[in-house]
Amino acid sequence: MRARSSPWLIFCALLLQVVKAKRRGKTTARVGRKRTKKSAAAPKLDSNTRKVAEFAMGTLRNISVSGDLQKRVMDAAIVPLIVSITEKYARESRLVEQCASTIRNLGVDDDLAGELIQKYKVVPILVMLLRIHTNLSLKDGGKGKEGAESTRVLEQVAGALRNLSMSSQYREALVGEGVLPPLIELLNHSDAKVSEQAGIALRNLSEGVED
Repeated sequence: MRARSSPWLIFCALLLQVVKAKRRGKTTARVGRKRTKKSAAAPKLDSNTRKVAEFAMGTLRNISVSGDLQKRVMDAAIVPLIVSITEKYARESRLVEQCASTIRNLGVDDDLAGELIQKYKVVPILVMLLRIHTNLSLKDGGKGKEGAESTRVLEQVAGALRNLSMSSQYREALVGEGVLPPLIELLNHSDAKVSEQAGIALRNLSEGVED
């Protein structure tokens, strides 16, 4: 018999559905008497929707720490929403930090790690976040607000890859998705927590590799 989802999981799933369905309004600029569309930019959330999304993902991050609730998170069909929102709003640092942290928590369990990698295809999304936020974390020498927020994203993403690489049966798939180059690049990151997580992930991936 399938375990019933908790009210909090249902609530978070509904909030994330709203965020996923959110569409940016078409912005126009007046030129003389004509109205012209502005050039397309990376999707961004308005402040109210951002707060809702961060609340929902922060709640899921906390729930996913508990081993007893991790399977329920997976059964609640929330992971596809997390993947979709992360892909769409990859530059929303505070939001995707929570997304990556939730994946990191779920990835501790070997069986759930397999689902995340094989069924939900989270690794390409994590690699994308590494590439985007490695560049952003270097902005203003990593001392500005944007750089600091991206550094926290990197710590969680590298931590997620560390946990997903703990089981030997998934390492080949991780390498095949291109995790090595961005992880190696993080070894020289100025933040010790980021470089530590990247180093442990690389150590895991190297175990059992034949010359």
